[in-house]
Amino acid sequence: MKTIEEFRNDLRDEGYYDIEATPDGVKVGDRVHHGGEQYMQAWRDGTATVLAIMEKSPSSWSTEWGQPDIELIVERDLPLTSSSSRVSQWADYHTVKVDDHG
Repeated sequence: MKTIEEFRNDLRDEGYYDIEATPDGVKVGDRVHHGGEQYMQAWRDGTATVLAIMEKSPSSWSTEWGQPDIELIVERDLPLTSSSSRVSQWADYHTVKVDDHG
């Protein structure tokens, strides 16, 4: 199971660097959930805490889509499976900040 530093090092090897926040204002320490998690508890409480935010610029993805290429490293409250780590990575466009639901 990968640690935050292993995720970070892998992203650095691909040309990513740490940034303060996403364009939507998500910062390290914020409670979030993955956009695919549509159940009420995820929307109300979140399912993860942001540990790191990293961007690659320029990248082929950002050039093609016209959006920043940003990855988040998060710590989930519970692992997705019994054999997976609580630390995970996903793109910022999959991220929903809990505060965004009012």
